[in-house]
Amino acid sequence: MDEQVLERAIEVFGTREKAIQWFNSPIPALGGKVPAELLKTPEGAELVMNTLGRIEYGLFA
Repeated sequence: MDEQVLERAIEVFGTREKAIQWFNSPIPALGGKVPAELLKTPEGAELVMNTLGRIEYGLFA
């Protein structure tokens, strides 16, 4: 897992445990995809980072 993306998720969710749980769960905002799987491509990693930003600002969970 990309450390930069993981650190961002920890900032958003508050704990490493919550961030890891989010990374390994299907996320409706990502079309039901699992964030950890999306990190395999640069485009997927960007989508995950954008989604974390939206969650942080309360646009969706």
